[in-house]
Amino acid sequence: MHEIDHVTIETRSQFNTSDHLPVVTHCAHPVLLSDGTIYNIGLNAGLTGMNYVLFEFPGQPKQSDATNFMHQCRVLAKIPSRWPFNPTYMHAFAVTENYVILVEQSLCISIAQVFQLKITHGPMTDALIWYGNEPVRFRLINRHTMTEHDSYVYLTSPFFFLHIINAYEDGNYLVIDLCCYENADMLKCMTIDALEVEFCLKIFDK
Repeated sequence: MHEIDHVTIETRSQFNTSDHLPVVTHCAHPVLLSDGTIYNIGLNAGLTGMNYVLFEFPGQPKQSDATNFMHQCRVLAKIPSRWPFNPTYMHAFAVTENYVILVEQSLCISIAQVFQLKITHGPMTDALIWYGNEPVRFRLINRHTMTEHDSYVYLTSPFFFLHIINAYEDGNYLVIDLCCYENADMLKCMTIDALEVEFCLKIFDK
């Protein structure tokens, strides 16, 4: 993580999350709460496979020294991946008044392939696998107990997503608004070669 000077756009400092938290990667889009607290979800390797780790940076630092703000990060919850060695590809998550929502989608990361890419130096997309026959699972973490709400399993048809528009609670209902795709083919649009030949248009014109 980089602290950027808003005037000069120069890097003021750097913070390696993995030096302070048991995570090897984390979501591209953390969630900023009204009190300034920052939530994010990362991946952690355990003895039985990969785990999703919810962690926070406090909105009100416990120490007056502002330089210690980032160092006061802490783990809030940890839940196991449905597929121990193929955790879901997670670009974003959502937070409501009472829940943190993790969307365990059908596009996953092959940990075995990630290690192979360290040797072959291939693109990260080569480590992605599509579980087209597996439903998407919505994982709920109770913000008060920081435990998974597992009395009911929330499943839906397979889909791929990157961004969450909104999430909120409406009485006994939990509403989440996603930009969904039937599969992950749109990732093929994100290569330089695809952009040069207007490959994206061929996919989205269908």
